[in-house]
Amino acid sequence: MAMTIKSNTLPFISETISDARIAYVKNLAMTKEDATVMRIWDKIKDWFCGTRKKEALGHIYDLTHQGNLSKPQFALQCIKAFHSLSTMVGAAYQDKFKALITENPQGGWDLEFIIEGALRVECSLDQEQNKDSALSLVINNDLMKPNASHKTLENNDTFLNTEKEERQTSETSNREKHYDNALFFSHVHDFLNEINIPHLDAALHQPAMARLAALKNFDVMPIKSRASWVNIANLISDKIPDDNILVLKKEFPSNLHFSFDDENKVKQSARLTKYAADAASYLRNLPDFMHYFIEDSSEYLPSNHFTAGDLKRLKESSLEELKRIYKEEPLSIFKHDEVYKTPSEVVFLWMYILRDAAIDLKNESADLMINLFKAWQSRYLNHQTLTLSSTRKFLKEDANLLRRAGLETLANVVDSKVQSVVPCLLRQLPTADSDLSPTRLHDNVYGRVFESNWIASLVANPPDEVKSAMSTIAHYYSTYLSTLSCNKQDRMLRKVLKGLHRQIVGDKRFWFKAFPEIKALSTSTFELPSFLTKLQKILCADIKTGEQCIAVPYLAVKLFNAINGLPVIKHELWQIWTNVNYKRYIQPRTGRTMEKKEIAESNVIPIPTAGITLRYQPPAVSNADRMTSEVRPCNRYHIPSAENINNFPAVKNALQHGLPYSGGVSGSTGIMLSIINHLKNQGTDIDLRMGLLGSIMFMNYDGGHSIHESLWVANQKGINLSKTKSCNKDLDGFISDYESFVAIYKNTQCEKALSDALSIAWERSFNYLTQYSEDYKALKLSNNVQKEPMESNY
Repeated sequence: MAMTIKSNTLPFISETISDARIAYVKNLAMTKEDATVMRIWDKIKDWFCGTRKKEALGHIYDLTHQGNLSKPQFALQCIKAFHSLSTMVGAAYQDKFKALITENPQGGWDLEFIIEGALRVECSLDQEQNKDSALSLVINNDLMKPNASHKTLENNDTFLNTEKEERQTSETSNREKHYDNALFFSHVHDFLNEINIPHLDAALHQPAMARLAALKNFDVMPIKSRASWVNIANLISDKIPDDNILVLKKEFPSNLHFSFDDENKVKQSARLTKYAADAASYLRNLPDFMHYFIEDSSEYLPSNHFTAGDLKRLKESSLEELKRIYKEEPLSIFKHDEVYKTPSEVVFLWMYILRDAAIDLKNESADLMINLFKAWQSRYLNHQTLTLSSTRKFLKEDANLLRRAGLETLANVVDSKVQSVVPCLLRQLPTADSDLSPTRLHDNVYGRVFESNWIASLVANPPDEVKSAMSTIAHYYSTYLSTLSCNKQDRMLRKVLKGLHRQIVGDKRFWFKAFPEIKALSTSTFELPSFLTKLQKILCADIKTGEQCIAVPYLAVKLFNAINGLPVIKHELWQIWTNVNYKRYIQPRTGRTMEKKEIAESNVIPIPTAGITLRYQPPAVSNADRMTSEVRPCNRYHIPSAENINNFPAVKNALQHGLPYSGGVSGSTGIMLSIINHLKNQGTDIDLRMGLLGSIMFMNYDGGHSIHESLWVANQKGINLSKTKSCNKDLDGFISDYESFVAIYKNTQCEKALSDALSIAWERSFNYLTQYSEDYKALKLSNNVQKEPMESNY
C-alpha cells in the first residue's frame, strides 16, 4: 500500500525518525544550499549544551522545511520547533527569541519566528471563509484597536480565539472543505495540553513555558465537535483486542464520542453497526487521515468499520512509510563545496585509508603505507601535532611522498587540484582556525569512540595492580566508617551515610546492573544499620570485576563530598587542601555548566551506553546484559559558548588539539589523587600510577571525563606525564600525550594491559568509521581509493 505521511501526525513519530532526519541535516547537508541550515546551526549551536545538538538540529530542520505540509500544518510544526528551541537555550539568550503575528489584508494571519542574528521563518494562515466549517476564527477585540494590527507574542494579550458554532448541516463535503485551520487549532490545543500549559487565567508555573510567550497566548478552546486522527490514534493502545471495532456516538449535536466495542456486540446491534459505519466514514473524511494515502487503497481499508487491529496496522504502516521517505531523501553530499571537517575527523579517515592500502599493496609500497600509518597513530596519541595547521602540513608531506613513490591515486585522495566527486582531504579542512567552531571540535566523535573503547577494554579485563590499588582505597574508607562507629560518633556517621545515600539515589549509573550490591544502595529508603552493612560489604570485598574496580572511585568521591558536609573542624588537613586546590585551579578551568536533571533524564538514549559519546552519536560501547539506560555525566554538561570560549583557554587549547571534551578538567580525579597521596603519607603501600589508572577507568567508562581531563589534574598535582623531567607548569597550555602516559607503566603488568586495550580500541574505532562514516562510504563508491599498480618508483 502506498502512503504518504505528514510530519508530526502521530506524537511518537518525530522521536522515532529523528535519527534519519538528523542524518539528513547533519551528515548529508553538504551543498551550499543545504549548508544554509548548517550555518544557521553554527550561529546558534553554542546556545545549546553540546549534548543536545541532535534535538536542536531537528527543530531547526522543522522550522526551515515545509515539505508537503499544508500552511496550518507547517505553522503548527514551526510553533512546536520554536517552542523546543527557546526552552533549550539558557536565560542569557532568551531575548534573542521573538515570535510575531500580523493580520494581513486578506483577513488571515502572518506568523514570524525570529532567532536574532541567526534565523527568520515566516508562515501564514488564511482566513476561514466557510461558516459551515467545524469552527471559525474570531479576531479578538484588542486587535481591532488602533496600532494593534502588529502584535508581538511576548505579552499577555489574547490574539486568537476559536468559537464553536451550531452546525446547520452535517454534509461532509462542506465540513472538510475549509478544515485545515480548524485542524491546526485543534492540534495546537492538544499540544498545549501535552506540555501542560495552563489556560491564560491560571498562573504560569513552568519556568520554561514562562520564557515562551509565543505559545501561552494561543487561547484555544477544547474542540469536541471535531476529533482529529491524532486524537483517535491516541485511543489505540496495545491492550485493546484487535477484533474490537471503533464506534462513533453523537452525545450532542456538536459533541462526538469515540470508543471501541466488542465485535460480536457490534454485529448483533443495528445501532452499534451504524455507529461503526459512522466512525469509518468519519475517519475517511478526515484530511489528516487521508493524507496518509496517495493511491487508491480501498482494498486495504474496510468499507463499513475499522477494527483496533486495522488502526494499529495503519499506525505501524504509516511509521514505516515515514522512515522510508526520510531514508530515500535524495543525497546531496559532495555535489558542491563541503561543510568543513575537523582535523580529527580527517586524520582518522586517512589512517584507515592507509591501513587499507597497506593490505592491497606489496613490498616497499606496503611498507610505506605502514610507516605513514604508524606516524599518524603516534600523532593521534600525543596530540601535540593534531592542530589544524600541523594536520595540513603533514598531509601535504604525505601527498608529496606518495607522488614520489608513484602512488598518484592515493596522493590525490590527500591533495588534488582536480575537482572530484569526493573532495580531497585537504579541501575538506579549512585553512583558518576561525572556521572551526568550538562545537564542531566538541563533537570529536572518533576521539570519543577511541577513548571509550580503550578504557572499556580495561574495565572488561582490569589489571591486578589496579584492583589492588582500588582495594586499598576501599579499605581506607571502610576503616574510616568503622572508626566513627566505634567512637560512638553516631550523629556524624549518620550524616555522612545519609549524604552518601542521597547522592547515590540521585546519581544512579548504567553499570549498577552488573554490580547488584551497589544497586542495593540506591533504593529510596535509608535505614541504619542495614545501609552501613551493605556499604561495608562492598568496601571489604575482594575486587574481581571491572565494575567493582570503578565502584571504588564512585563511592570514594561521594564519601568525600558527604564528609564535606560535616563541620570544617572535622575535616583533615588533606581534605581542606583538596577543596582549596579544586576551587583555585580546577573549577575555574572546567568551563562547564550543567543541564537540568529533569531535561537530561527525559533525553536519555534508549540504548545502554558506556563511555563519553554524546546523545546523538551511535554508541561506542554497549552491552545490554551488563548495562541499563541511565544519564551519563557527559550528557548533562554544556561547553562554553563561542562568545566565552576565550575565557577558558584550557578548554579551547584541548579542543584545538583534538582532545575530547566531556566534563572539563576533573575534580573527581583530584579527590582520588589526594586520597592516594594521603595514604602514601601514612605509609600505606599503594602505587600512585595504579590508583590514577583506576580513577581514569571510572571517569571515562562512567561517562564523566576524557582521559585528558584526568591527566590534566594529574599533571597539575605533580605527576610527570611528559617525556621531559618535570611537569608542565603552563596549566592552560597542557596537552596530554597518551604515549607518555602509557610509558609511565613500563615494566608493570599494566603495560601489556594498556597495549592490548589500545589495539582493541584502534580496531573497534576503525570498524565504527566504516559503519557510520558517510565520507568513507562516499570514497568507496567513487572508487577514489583504488588498488595501486604494483610498480612504483622505489
